[in-house]
Amino acid sequence: ESPELVEAVPAEWRWESIESVAVFLERFHPLAKVRVAAVQTLSRLKVHAAPAIGAVVATLADPSRKAREAAAEALRGLHHVEPQILLPYLHAIAGLLESPKHEVRLIVAQLLPTFQEHAIPYVDVLRARLDVEKSPALREAVILSLARLGDSEAADWVEEQRMPKPKLSPSERYYRMPVGRRPLTAVAKQRRETLRRQLFDQFRTSRS
Repeated sequence: ESPELVEAVPAEWRWESIESVAVFLERFHPLAKVRVAAVQTLSRLKVHAAPAIGAVVATLADPSRKAREAAAEALRGLHHVEPQILLPYLHAIAGLLESPKHEVRLIVAQLLPTFQEHAIPYVDVLRARLDVEKSPALREAVILSLARLGDSEAADWVEEQRMPKPKLSPSERYYRMPVGRRPLTAVAKQRRETLRRQLFDQFRTSRS
């Protein structure tokens, strides 16, 4: 038993059922550590937690990062033990990719490939996120998930990122830089100084 739950559970609820643990998630207990403890307790119950899976899925959208991570880890564990138990909830999980909260979309994008072939129907949903996501971290998470689900274009991108970058010579690096950011060479500095003096002389002549 989790100490946080033991402390928070009203006496009449003491471990009478799985639902008595899930109620902390469904009623959104004000303490994040209690919601985390509830998810972790359900995770340890494995397949016996089936009646409360919906509450765990909903916790993917919890404001607490620790609660979201606990929910994602619990769902990964449940899939490892009994993949079929989560199939009715995959649509709801994928639906959270439409959440207005960046951190919710991120954790769901990272979670979907866990479900392997069962998540393939949601590849198009992931692809659609690439048209609207602006965050580089989230776009990368989506691409990595697509690659894990067998999307060839995403896999090519991942492979390209992993390839060692060619080493450039100093002159190659110089000419690849934007012109405005290139450091001045000694010759360029001399030319600039000569031009400055010429302009200054012209200015003095015009004033005399």
